[in-house]
Amino acid sequence: MGLVLVWMLGSDYTAAGPVMGTEVVGPKVVGQALFTHYLLLVEVAAMLLLAALVAAFHLGKREPGAEEDKQ
Repeated sequence: MGLVLVWMLGSDYTAAGPVMGTEVVGPKVVGQALFTHYLLLVEVAAMLLLAALVAAFHLGKREPGAEEDKQ
């Protein structure tokens, strides 16, 4: 799979289009964009990640007496 990707990127297999990413964007500009225009989306994503972390912790937690009952 990796060799196919390298072959496709290295050869003229893909069509040449407009180049994206020619301008270097600093971390300050990214931070300003995230916390001005996209503040609500960033907050929602943070809450979803926190909920997923809490759910994963509770699903993976073992009860203290669960191993003793099996023996």
